[in-house]
Amino acid sequence: MLQCQHPGNWKILMKRLTSLYFWLLSISAAFSALQTPIDFNFSFNGSNAVQVAWNAYPDKSYVLQTATNLAGSWSNSSPLVATSNSLAFSFPTTAKAQFFKVVKLDTEGPQIDQTSPLDGAIAVDRQSPVQVWLSDVTGINTNSIILTIGTNAPVSLPNPQFAYAGGLLTYTPATNGFLGTNGEVVVATISVADTLGNVTTNFTWSFQIELPTVASANILFISGTNGLVLVSTNGDYYTFSYPDASSGLSAGLHLVNADPYTGYSRTVVSFTEYPASHTVVVLTRLTKLAELLESGSLSGAKFIELTGPPSTNGIRPAAKALIAGIDFNHHYDLKQVLYQDANLTVEILTNSHLYLNGSLELAANFEGQKLTKFESKLAGDVDFRLEAHVGAQGAIDHADSTVLIPKTDPPKRVFALIGYVPVWIDLTFELNAGYSAHLEGRADYTNGVQANKEFLYGRRWDLTTGWSVVSQNPALELTCLGPRWLVEGTGNLHVYLQPKITALIYSAAGAWYDLQPYADLVGRYQSNPYEYDLALYGGLTGSMGLDLSIWDDSWGALPSVSYEFIPRTLLWETNNLASPPQITGQPSDQWVTTGGPATFTVTANGPGPLTYRWQREGLYLTDDSRITGTRSSTLQINHCSISDAGNYRVLVSNPNGSVTSQGALLTVCPTNIQSGMALIPAGSFTMGDNFGDGAAGGWPYEVPLHTVYVSAFYMDKTEVTKALWDSVYAWAITHGYSFTSAGSGKAANHPVQTITWYDMVKWCNARSEQAGKVPAYYTTSAQTVVYRTGQVDVDNNSVKWGSGYRLPTEAEWEKAARGGSSGQRFPWSDSDTIQHSRANYYSSTSYAYDTSPTRGNHPTFKDGVFPYTSPAGYFAPNGYGLYDMAGNVWEWCWDWYGSYGSVSQTDPRGPTSGSYRVSRGGSFHDDAFYCRSADRGYDYPSNYYYDFHIGFRSVLSAGQ
Repeated sequence: MLQCQHPGNWKILMKRLTSLYFWLLSISAAFSALQTPIDFNFSFNGSNAVQVAWNAYPDKSYVLQTATNLAGSWSNSSPLVATSNSLAFSFPTTAKAQFFKVVKLDTEGPQIDQTSPLDGAIAVDRQSPVQVWLSDVTGINTNSIILTIGTNAPVSLPNPQFAYAGGLLTYTPATNGFLGTNGEVVVATISVADTLGNVTTNFTWSFQIELPTVASANILFISGTNGLVLVSTNGDYYTFSYPDASSGLSAGLHLVNADPYTGYSRTVVSFTEYPASHTVVVLTRLTKLAELLESGSLSGAKFIELTGPPSTNGIRPAAKALIAGIDFNHHYDLKQVLYQDANLTVEILTNSHLYLNGSLELAANFEGQKLTKFESKLAGDVDFRLEAHVGAQGAIDHADSTVLIPKTDPPKRVFALIGYVPVWIDLTFELNAGYSAHLEGRADYTNGVQANKEFLYGRRWDLTTGWSVVSQNPALELTCLGPRWLVEGTGNLHVYLQPKITALIYSAAGAWYDLQPYADLVGRYQSNPYEYDLALYGGLTGSMGLDLSIWDDSWGALPSVSYEFIPRTLLWETNNLASPPQITGQPSDQWVTTGGPATFTVTANGPGPLTYRWQREGLYLTDDSRITGTRSSTLQINHCSISDAGNYRVLVSNPNGSVTSQGALLTVCPTNIQSGMALIPAGSFTMGDNFGDGAAGGWPYEVPLHTVYVSAFYMDKTEVTKALWDSVYAWAITHGYSFTSAGSGKAANHPVQTITWYDMVKWCNARSEQAGKVPAYYTTSAQTVVYRTGQVDVDNNSVKWGSGYRLPTEAEWEKAARGGSSGQRFPWSDSDTIQHSRANYYSSTSYAYDTSPTRGNHPTFKDGVFPYTSPAGYFAPNGYGLYDMAGNVWEWCWDWYGSYGSVSQTDPRGPTSGSYRVSRGGSFHDDAFYCRSADRGYDYPSNYYYDFHIGFRSVLSAGQ
């Protein structure tokens, strides 16, 4: 609520208040819809009017309310509908006192918080329950709920298969009812209203029913009825007896025993028969699960927990059926001394604990003896209390970790059948604790944090689209424990827990997860002059990684991913400094896709208490169901939409003054990534050669190093193939386009080459028009005539940079080539060397970083038919999912070739003119030097006849 005194007191009011904001609690009786109070900015125009402005949601309704005294009635403006993410209203003032408030009308239907199965889930059992979590500030009208699943008839309450309680809606198929058929992608739709009549209509998500199981024909099931009997094992050697003249084995045959307790899956490598004893000794290897299946799905609904090994008399313990995944329940008290010597003691105190409950779910699809889709997710809740004590003296710089709970042995084992194919999964749990202590002086302090947090996180992989994140994590704040402190000098303490869960397929590969709650106490103290400043921070991070080598090893490096469930947050601060706050850590730019979370964090020092006020585009933000932390050091925005994009900053204040942070840009890109393209996120990178290779090789044109910010864009995952070129080319020449060359390619799936730079630019325009997009390139800066014919040196002003397919700029190409890594020599992040196993290039002994065991042209592709290109996408992709960013063929870029500058740049597009256009990446014909991510090639844009080693890939600006 804002009170405005009339003209005589305006100057005093405005002088005292640099910005005015109030949390408003009253609700107008004039509107039946529930109203949410909104923080707003306020300014005076110098006469008799005020400007009220606030952050808004597009298409939502707001009301400005005014009164001349708090005991009287409030007047309401007409509903104001936002057309963007801000609203402003000018209001004339006529009284000596005027009160204002802004409220948001509840005109929205209930929110769908979560679904099970999740959107995009795979391997769903045909009779799996379907659950939807609903929320609304006014309540759910249960009589309005209508759920439709696939081709089934819509269901509503009351219904024996339908239940709603506590915000959770559950549909359970009848005994003979099914969600869909095997392999079907089922679309589910829900409509629901709140008690005010606001409706959420046709909220839709989809999931895939498990595939029909078709086992490989090359399996021999060891059942005791086919004659083979296992006699003994010795590592990879298995000895069997057989009754007939021969064992009937052959190399490559898969031997499968589907017994849950004693079974195995092994592939025959070689064997030796001993006819006299009717035995055969078989050298085997572990069979990949994908090799056993022509088609099928691994689903959590099929798991049973094996509660123990068979007894000596052969009696087997009962198996426990699992509902959807592998359950875990771990409760641990954590009191422990982590380290102690004469100068340093680090201990976790009494009442510290970790309660971790949930389930690990694995799902996979196999088709054609290949893994085609995989999903792993961990869901549950963690309750932790971490309180630590440190006593130290002297100069301390020490870090260590210790095992609190060793890895469970034996592991929890679960078993499932995909048709007749057995799968064993071992689940282990371990708990570590660690610390780092840095001190100069003497310290004795106790500090800690506690929280209870629900979480869901994981990774999903698809043969076509690659990796994506599965994550749903409601925001939660930490609670501060203590601190109690005595410090002389400066000190820093970081204490953390690290529970880790690992699921191993066939005890050899799978997924791992860890969570890491932590506390940081940072402080300093001095006696002359007497000053002290201490701050306590806390957070909860999580990581996961995957190792699927047992299933299929043809997709290159597997990712690991980290999550900030509770970002590093200032919990407590004390000092005696009489100064305004100082920002020590600025919020950083964020890039997310639609529906993802964004987090901005600021760190500040100064005499407390510190207060925080986050703004978007200069207008204050208000906490709601999506946005939290608007008055804390960490701002979290969940389920980001395009309207959330903008510039964010925070005002940090204390009784001595205020300071505003630098702005941080939030970029929100749509999730509808173009088929065959990878999304390259916005962000900065260091462009150029940080190894000095270019200068050492007599090519000093890859420096100076400079920082470049590149906006988000899509890039073709592979170089443009001859097949794709031909498809667009055939359309183009019948729609007003002309080309110097029809292009060449060794095969349809090899990159196109022997084409000019001009033809590639025109081809990009043709590809745009064929796809119904606005072309990027025009003959003049007026941008009225689409470039379709001739050789036109299109300049930067003649390009619609946000429209259509186009060539990448040199900066876009290098950012994409680096795959999200920093300072690597090549497009991969695990090594700064190159081999023929990674790229198609000409290997030589000239460079120490060329460590290929084979030399010259790639032996697989030097087949006597020139050029020696390889199929597009043959080698493993980089971190962004891009193939052949080193070798195969050079790739044209947009820029004229020119020297680098040293200043930072944003979306640079190269010189305005030149003689050569840039090419990047090297080729099958070039050595390792030219395959480096920083190397810069160039050529005349009209060359093509001898350019059998130059191709290209196209890009799209994000948002198309």
